[in-house]
Amino acid sequence: MRLSVARATAQPAVSREQIRSAAASDEEPAEFALIAGALRTAARATRPVIAVSERPAPSRVAPFGIAFGAEVRVPTGSPDAEAPELGAGRLVVLHDPAGQPAWDGTYRVACYARAALDLEMVTDPVLPAVTWTWLEEALGSRGACAELLAGTVTTTTASRFGSLAREGDTFEVELRCSWSPRWTPADAGAHLDAFAILLGAMAGLPPDDPGVVSLAFRARSG
Repeated sequence: MRLSVARATAQPAVSREQIRSAAASDEEPAEFALIAGALRTAARATRPVIAVSERPAPSRVAPFGIAFGAEVRVPTGSPDAEAPELGAGRLVVLHDPAGQPAWDGTYRVACYARAALDLEMVTDPVLPAVTWTWLEEALGSRGACAELLAGTVTTTTASRFGSLAREGDTFEVELRCSWSPRWTPADAGAHLDAFAILLGAMAGLPPDDPGVVSLAFRARSG
């Protein structure tokens, strides 16, 4: 009697691209859904002058993502006057179940924030370093663990001429950064809280958190 023995066939290694392709065709992972929910809850709890709303997330960098836009507007006291925009920003959370080497993990947070300033502040040589300190203080004040934190701070001056001259020159500080969060769904909202605190500091709002004081508030208090 002849016995047949089935030969084991070696399975090819699964690449990151195959994992991403499979993930993109499935529903969002349970952990990411919980993290997204925590971020949405935090977005609804920011201080009234900072309006946060969900925006479309980019889809090319990672299979899953969630994004928020924010504006800082302080009422003028006149019912007919629109509150001027003092600052604005965007927070994007990306999730790649396969991981990305540059992230050292499966999540990456990207942050953009800008605020209008006066000429005296925008020409202050310490402004870029102070703005970066606001970011670090905001993250620290909420216990938001951010590894591989990196970014740039830029100051800009826009001079207007011709028919635009009546609007006057504008001055802004802009921060672009990203980090790899170390979180659980229970504390993911702290990262959005920190983003709102950063925007408030850049826009010169009086501090809503004792751990972060804006440069404008320091100048008025000094």
